[in-house]
Amino acid sequence: MTFSTVVVLQVLVALIVVSHEAEARCANLTSFKDEHGSIIDCIDIHKQPALNHPLLKNHKIQLRPSSLPKGMREEARLNRGGPARALRECPYGTVPIMRTKRGGSNSTKANRALAHPIRAASINPSTSDSSGTSLFAGITTPDLSRKFYGGRVELSVYNLTNIVSPQISQTLLWLGSDVQGDFNSLEFGWTVSIPNLIAISHTWYMRIWMVNPQIYGDNRTRTYSLWTADGHKSTGCYNAECQGYVQVSRTAFLGAPIVPVSDPGHQTYYMEFFLFKDKNTGNWWLTQTLLTGKYEQVGYWPKELFTSMRDFAKVIQIGGKVYIPASAPGNPQMGSGAFVPNDLTRTCYATDIEFVNSDNQFYPPKDVNIKVVADKGEIYNADSMVDNSTSWGYTILFGGPDIKK
Repeated sequence: MTFSTVVVLQVLVALIVVSHEAEARCANLTSFKDEHGSIIDCIDIHKQPALNHPLLKNHKIQLRPSSLPKGMREEARLNRGGPARALRECPYGTVPIMRTKRGGSNSTKANRALAHPIRAASINPSTSDSSGTSLFAGITTPDLSRKFYGGRVELSVYNLTNIVSPQISQTLLWLGSDVQGDFNSLEFGWTVSIPNLIAISHTWYMRIWMVNPQIYGDNRTRTYSLWTADGHKSTGCYNAECQGYVQVSRTAFLGAPIVPVSDPGHQTYYMEFFLFKDKNTGNWWLTQTLLTGKYEQVGYWPKELFTSMRDFAKVIQIGGKVYIPASAPGNPQMGSGAFVPNDLTRTCYATDIEFVNSDNQFYPPKDVNIKVVADKGEIYNADSMVDNSTSWGYTILFGGPDIKK
């Protein structure tokens, strides 16, 4: 590829960016700054970026799930953390889209310039190439004959300081159709320091990337999501950074800061959320429990986006992952930054884990083949604590490296 070709590609991407920034401004009815300094654009719900996806031209927005999975508790436990509530809600008829560091709500992710998740495969098994290494510690369901229609989890939440841009640390629930090839997947959780990657050219022999080391310009712990319909080859992105994800909540939004966060060895806080398939529409919904204890229907990924996950998922994975780029080697923190066996005050945990069956019913995973995995056990570890006699249910601990205890 010649220098002139690279320049032309950069100009094309810039034109796409400008076009979509203008598009977002036209749909933007109002903007405000939340208590953490994030700028929120209130976008006309019917003109949000998702609906520009070619597969969603005739999509009718679903304002709420047709039904919730049976078994959702009426109240959450104490010590709940959650997405920080904005100082104000968006007006009726609009939805909040968080403005990124680059200045636009959908400023640099057009349908032809998608965010790339870095890894070439799912979060487990680990992946490594010349750009860096992705490592995972947690649980996976290795039996691909099973059918999952969703899951719920409570994840303890931490703020991490031993993260060097563009390293990533994430704690998540992952649903997928497979762990190889052109799999479909959807994930949600919390993260520190998400890099912004845009594919300018992506062929079997060459990848050229524009890199902005941080979308949001700070090191706060924030919610995040990521989806793909082809193993991250050309589809999908983080949050609402490309067309696809449909926002419906006027309050909660992807990328929101999470408060409060845990203090290792002292007070522990967690976030509770649900990913599930609407049994009537086929859309995959995200529900979060807010600080008030209220279940909030945040948004959904339309069934039209997916191929092998239109009906159900075959794999569920829960735990922590880190990305270690070749340009910033080291051992970034995962979870709380330490793994102390049997200590839920110092080690990050996922608890009260449940899956959804074909009857739209939550069920505990006691009869599911679950494998505890750790890609690099001498640094990042995981373990399970199964006690069905308590309200905690199935619990896993994961994290590292042991830089402090």
